[in-house]
Amino acid sequence: MLGALEAKVHALEEQLDGEVRYEKNKFQLKNYYLFNINREKQKVSRTVRTLEKRLRDAAGLADESRKQADAYKEQVQRKIFLFIFNFIIEKFFFYKNKKVEKANMRVRNMKRREEELEEEVAQMKQRLRKALREKDEIEENPTYQRTR
Repeated sequence: MLGALEAKVHALEEQLDGEVRYEKNKFQLKNYYLFNINREKQKVSRTVRTLEKRLRDAAGLADESRKQADAYKEQVQRKIFLFIFNFIIEKFFFYKNKKVEKANMRVRNMKRREEELEEEVAQMKQRLRKALREKDEIEENPTYQRTR
């Protein structure tokens, strides 16, 4: 009878050891999953911060491009105004002055200036279009890297 009790105690100790090992493995597995979940949360947080920084950078580039486009637009408007103002003044002097030779010379000079100003206006328009294209590319692609 004592042997049977000892065998039963031994069997219960083995069962208890098995349960302890099972709970220990379960605890270790749970800690492993929690550790991996925390690591994944850290990776996601890092990625989110990186993406937010890229978005801020892209927004800054877009603002800079918009400001450049506005500056080009103002320059073009100033050039056009100066061209028109210059044209009006030249016409006024032309009609005021009755000397044909001087008037013809002024007309030739005015035409030459007009061509130069038209070239400048065309260049400014081209720069404005380029700046607007860059702005559109930045808005469409948040990972856009500026080449200059």
